[in-house]
Amino acid sequence: MILLPFLPIAALIIQNATTLNDLLIYQQDVEESRNKVNGATHLEKFISNMQRERSEVAFYIFTYGKQSLGLNLSERFKITDGALERTPWPDIKESKEKEMFKSKLRFQIRHGDFRQRISQDEEDINSILNWYNSVNSVFLNHLSTGIKTTNSSTVWKYLIAYVNLLRCIENLGIAVAYGIRYYGQGKITYDNYIQYIRHITLGDEYLEQSQNYVPFMKDLYQKIKSKGVHYSALQKSRKAVLAQIPRQASTGEALKFYQATFGYTEALRDAIRDLRLRIEAIVVEELKAANRQQAFGIMILISVLIISPIIIFLVRNATVTIKRFSTTISYKADEIKFERKKVNRILIQLLPKKYGFLKTRNKVLLSDQYESL
Repeated sequence: MILLPFLPIAALIIQNATTLNDLLIYQQDVEESRNKVNGATHLEKFISNMQRERSEVAFYIFTYGKQSLGLNLSERFKITDGALERTPWPDIKESKEKEMFKSKLRFQIRHGDFRQRISQDEEDINSILNWYNSVNSVFLNHLSTGIKTTNSSTVWKYLIAYVNLLRCIENLGIAVAYGIRYYGQGKITYDNYIQYIRHITLGDEYLEQSQNYVPFMKDLYQKIKSKGVHYSALQKSRKAVLAQIPRQASTGEALKFYQATFGYTEALRDAIRDLRLRIEAIVVEELKAANRQQAFGIMILISVLIISPIIIFLVRNATVTIKRFSTTISYKADEIKFERKKVNRILIQLLPKKYGFLKTRNKVLLSDQYESL
């Protein structure tokens, strides 16, 4: 009986402990999302530098090194290497070249050997593009896999748009290499033409998906289209490449095409940075909310644990008091029964034997019988 009132208190403690455990799991999920965003930030910067490196290598090869850019290849390689050094190496599992991606050092060695062959003109343009395309594809797939395992429903769409924008720039970068060939050499092979159309289309598709997932990206993209001359110049160049109009090889035209695409893709990278900042702000706010909920849950649990002994003490005292009162009443009832028996014995002694006999048999005396006494 004493333990019965403790059952609701025990249930309340268990409920609050379970709620607190759920809050801790939620906090861990948010913290994991923040770590993924931070890791994706470094990886995104490295992928961006690999994409720039690919475009500059393609420009160097297709213009036969006659036209210089702001940076030479050695300087570009150093910038990419710096971005790689700042990037925590991801745990890449799904790749044909598993050995190369096991560690940062292995990748640096393989990539350094490949660059050396580029400098010595030992690689053709197709193998060069395939190398950069395959490497970027591995890192982008790793980012996509990480997003699929993200538990935060708030930032999930933002992360999808984030990766889609990177894939948009990746496909545009591949198409740009073929466009540079068209302007730098005055022609483009049928296979290169097909690849140009394919990657331009994929780039547009990924860009549209990003806008569908995150509506505010539409406003950013409209600003990109209306703000500068890069978009209009790129559209004009795209039409020329698609029409396959024969032309004289011109490194100057190749440079203009490169500058237009560079300006356009850099504007898209600005949109990526803006999107990343929004993701980070959402994750930070989620983490603060999780911390507040956790603190509130801990406070409730502590309050219950503090109040529970007091309630138990009061219930115990009340139970003891009721028990004592019940014992007292029982004792008084026994006393009354005893006194009644005592009165009956005296009454029997006072009554005549005839009526006393009836009284001992617990028979009720009638009123006229009492009057005749």
